[in-house]
Amino acid sequence: MRFGILLLVLALFQVPSAAGAQPSFNCKQATTPTEIAICRSQVLSALDQQIAEAYAKARSGKSEQTRNRIRSEQMNWLGMRDQCGADSACLDITMSQRARQLSAAPASATARGKLTGSYCANGFSDKILIEDYGNALDFSISSFQRGFSCGTGRIHAVRNGNAFTAKESGCSFRIVVSGGSLVFTAGGEPACADFCGARARFGERSFNLNAKHPLEADWMTAEESGGC
Repeated sequence: MRFGILLLVLALFQVPSAAGAQPSFNCKQATTPTEIAICRSQVLSALDQQIAEAYAKARSGKSEQTRNRIRSEQMNWLGMRDQCGADSACLDITMSQRARQLSAAPASATARGKLTGSYCANGFSDKILIEDYGNALDFSISSFQRGFSCGTGRIHAVRNGNAFTAKESGCSFRIVVSGGSLVFTAGGEPACADFCGARARFGERSFNLNAKHPLEADWMTAEESGGC
């Protein structure tokens, strides 16, 4: 009797591979609730494989600096993905968004849209750098306020309706063109304060589209590149 119960328990905890779709990792080595949930779902397994392929393509042929940036973004995203645990609906949304982000990554640095440029406001206290790829963009924003500052580093955002949205380290960001302005907004999550000094907050920052200046060819780490 006990032997039969043991076999039943072992069967319940086996991780079957999804028929017709395999994730990018070995399901026999899956240990976390997220990995097990992916292995049990054909949809999630296919998404995981799609993400892995898009990730490799996004890094292929790029400079070491770009590869390291994309890898860092992927590691941060994996941490966010694993917060879903075994919630398949959460995983579906999170993984689908990541697949779109990686697929929207530019094929080359020459793929620049009309928003690409450097913008300043409030007497040069606020500055945003934009590299526009059409359905996605990279941005970096800094703001100096009463001796304190906010800064994001380079973040990848994807088009969502009439806006570009991103979430980095628990803080959501939104960029939208409204009239003749480029409007940046940071979310109200507590994590957004981690991007700023004690007395600085992003809130909403507005930049005149007509005040655009050229963007340097490579601004991966040079936040001050691209003059206003």
